[in-house]
Amino acid sequence: MKKLFLFFWDKEFFRFLFASGVNTVVGYAVTLLFGVLIGFPDPWPTILNFVLCFPFAYTTQTKIAFRTKWELRRMFAYALTALPNLFIQWLLTIIFPEGSMHELIRYALVNILPLPIMFFVIRFVVTPLKKKKDQ
Repeated sequence: MKKLFLFFWDKEFFRFLFASGVNTVVGYAVTLLFGVLIGFPDPWPTILNFVLCFPFAYTTQTKIAFRTKWELRRMFAYALTALPNLFIQWLLTIIFPEGSMHELIRYALVNILPLPIMFFVIRFVVTPLKKKKDQ
């Protein structure tokens, strides 16, 4: 079992899924806090999730998923290129409007569905060019 775990943990994509899972749970909690508990209307819970969670998300992607050096400059680039994620999440709040399904399911879909696209966007920003050439 340990060998199987280490085999998958050695793969960048599986570490990305793990880090993204952690980021999704944290982002989901923040979105629920502002959307359900506090009651902010859409799209504010998603926007606040983005603004408040991007430093944590960058750190987990840098250290866990892509095993690269944490750099302040790259964190700000990460924030800018995470805009597609914000846009996709905003679009999903339109596709799944309030009242279309249970709010817990709705917020989960809004946070999980962008993950495949974001793997490539995040990998491009977090991984230095030199490392990409070595792979």
